[in-house]
Amino acid sequence: MIKITISGVLGKMGQVLKKQVLLDESITYTGGYDRYKGEGVVDNFDDLDNFDVLIDFSTPTVLPRILDYAKKTQ
Repeated sequence: MIKITISGVLGKMGQVLKKQVLLDESITYTGGYDRYKGEGVVDNFDDLDNFDVLIDFSTPTVLPRILDYAKKTQ
């Protein structure tokens, strides 16, 4: 089962993607990243649960943080 995390999960596209991920039984939604914390949403990449794929629907200003996180965690 593929574990997916969504960056920008509280935005319009993030919410649409989250709904679709939750409908697919072959995918596990592990949580999301956004600038505001919430249930299952963190505002620090280091606080994310283990995942296989990060899908980004955030803003371009977040890209450097995503790349730094990707380099650090490979």
